[in-house]
Amino acid sequence: MDAEREKPPIEPGPEPDTSTAAEGERSDPSLDEDDQPIE
Repeated sequence: MDAEREKPPIEPGPEPDTSTAAEGERSDPSLDEDDQPIE
């Protein structure tokens, strides 16, 4: 049962990963501007 409880916390892990990928695409064009120093 403990293993099943550990799965839920692992699910939210990949979720933020996707959010970072979306921000990465947004940062791609912005990186050329001034997103690098901001990060």
